[in-house]
Amino acid sequence: LGLAVPSAASSEGLQQSSSAMTAGSSRLERAGRQEAVADVLCTICMSNISDAAYVDGCLHSFCFGCIQQWAVRRAVCPLCRRPFDQVLPCLLLFSTGSTQPIFLIMKYLSSQPQL
Repeated sequence: LGLAVPSAASSEGLQQSSSAMTAGSSRLERAGRQEAVADVLCTICMSNISDAAYVDGCLHSFCFGCIQQWAVRRAVCPLCRRPFDQVLPCLLLFSTGSTQPIFLIMKYLSSQPQL
């Protein structure tokens, strides 16, 4: 009938492939968690972002006070050095008291092209 029965060697290969995929998946998951943590840390003061704000040139986020002081000296992003014109507060964060979930959603939405 032409049915192929997997040999021990091919079964071992499948197990190795599965293990490699699981390890790769774990690395991606850890990288995602590290990126999420980086999104809520202000790289100017190295603390959790308070009164979140972002710059219009690249959408990187910082504490509102930190980036305001930075902009007085030089209006370039401290992370990527892209020039910016405005520091924009994330007003939803000020009213909720919870920074991470809403801030990440707002950052995502602001980075999407207009439909």
